[in-house]
Amino acid sequence: NLVVSNKNGAQVRLMDVADVQDAQKDIEKIARVNQQSAIAVQVIKQSDANAVGVSEQIRATIDKLEKDYESTGLNIEVANDSSVYTLASADAVIHDLILAIVLVAVVMLFFLHSIRNALIVMVAIPASLIATFIGMALLGYSLNLMSLLGLSLVVGILVDDAIVVLENIYRHMEMGKNRVRAAYDATKEIGFTVTSITLVIVVVFVPIALSTGLAADIIKQFCVTVSIATLLSLLSSFTIVPWLSSRFGKLEKISNKTFFGRVIIGFEKGLQSFTNWVSNILKWSLAHKKTTLGLVAGLFIGSFFLIGGGFIGAEFFAKSDRGEFLVQIEMPKDASIEQTNAMTQKAEDYLRRKKEVTKLIATVGQSSEGMGASQATAYKAEINVQLVEKKKRADAANIYAAKIKKELEPLLVGAKVKTVPVSILGSAEQAPLALIVTGPELDSVMTFAKAAMNSLKTVQGATEMRLSVEAGNPEINVQVDRDKMAALGLSLSTVGATMQTAFSGNTNGKFRQGEYEYDINIRYGSFNRQSIEDVSNLLFINDKGEQIRLAQFAAIKESSGPSQ
Repeated sequence: NLVVSNKNGAQVRLMDVADVQDAQKDIEKIARVNQQSAIAVQVIKQSDANAVGVSEQIRATIDKLEKDYESTGLNIEVANDSSVYTLASADAVIHDLILAIVLVAVVMLFFLHSIRNALIVMVAIPASLIATFIGMALLGYSLNLMSLLGLSLVVGILVDDAIVVLENIYRHMEMGKNRVRAAYDATKEIGFTVTSITLVIVVVFVPIALSTGLAADIIKQFCVTVSIATLLSLLSSFTIVPWLSSRFGKLEKISNKTFFGRVIIGFEKGLQSFTNWVSNILKWSLAHKKTTLGLVAGLFIGSFFLIGGGFIGAEFFAKSDRGEFLVQIEMPKDASIEQTNAMTQKAEDYLRRKKEVTKLIATVGQSSEGMGASQATAYKAEINVQLVEKKKRADAANIYAAKIKKELEPLLVGAKVKTVPVSILGSAEQAPLALIVTGPELDSVMTFAKAAMNSLKTVQGATEMRLSVEAGNPEINVQVDRDKMAALGLSLSTVGATMQTAFSGNTNGKFRQGEYEYDINIRYGSFNRQSIEDVSNLLFINDKGEQIRLAQFAAIKESSGPSQ
């Protein structure tokens, strides 16, 4: 009932010239979880933030929100959390670390012939590891995949120095010395040897930690952790091991009267047989020096051909199986979000019937690649597909994704389908190879880039090729003749504002009802903004009150917008 004109006593209300509806905003993005409509909130951590810490804070906030709005039945479900895989990987490394300690203890028991001796050596592991944690804390390191991997690797190294020192102590005790004198003399005798063994290991890792570059940034904590733990194991072998040996050391005599003794004797016999076999090989090698040198040289040179011949590949990161992949769907650029949504629902229906699929997270109007991740793209959609555990399926995630692509392509006619495995970092894997074409003009660069892509398509095994520069979106280009526009009594600001209001709408006005506020969107009805003719016939009112059509002072044609 708003009066928009009152001339000569005749009131014109808004309902007389417009269709006023209580409607919804135009849909730009659609989200679904397991084919159920949802409001998806994406939380992206800062580059220097800890993913696990952010995840814990987010979950705590969710619990608080659900508690605060318990009366309204608010339910917030975490559809996808990249830190879950990180924590599972860290737990696996911790289990490996514990298993490594147990296995080292068993090996020590067999070779040192005594539980007492094995325990003296095993003390070096917790002593060195705990001290390593102190060093890591001082350097600001955390228990992540790299540092935990370093601790797992170093477990076997930690006991090396302790074994050498303990064996020498017992050699001196067998010479008739008491425990204290044997511990002192034995440690002093091989101090330089043990130090050199440890430093040989450290000097391999320290230069890598001090280098620069992406690889150094990734494995720096690994190298520093190994170096610190190894140096501390040296300190432990010179302090804790001699001290324990001087107090609790005892010469053990193996007897077959006990079960443990019989096991050790049986192990010693097997070890002796293996030693004899190795000794025979050594004797033969020394007797046939030229043949041995020839074989060694041949194997050394032949090992390089394993890489050159393609038997051993090379990559920055080995393929990981997170049990999920992305299905990216791209429609023609003039497709509406409703058309894209219908195509996405087809793909969801098909994927949901797969026994290997546990969860589907679909986002229509958005893609994780290129500019699609930050702006609404009506012709693109993406489905995050989560699979059952690796042991419950026959194929790895990347192979399963490739098979799904072949199955979806004939089903989604008119759409481009691409499947992308999810990397160890939780994001879509990038192409392992990229060819960069540069030049002064975009058109010439595009010509050469297309020619290069056509050549690369002939390479066997190459797939999923695309140009980083996309063709522009279809649009209607309006070239205004300023002289004609001025002669007809119009200004550029008036023309621009009128076109903006007619086709995109104007939401400057607000309608308030209680505590809620709604946009008032003024624009042409959908019937009057369907074709290029509707643009050409757009009316403007000049300063004399005359009606002027856009086609009278502008050239209107169909074209494409700027490329991405």
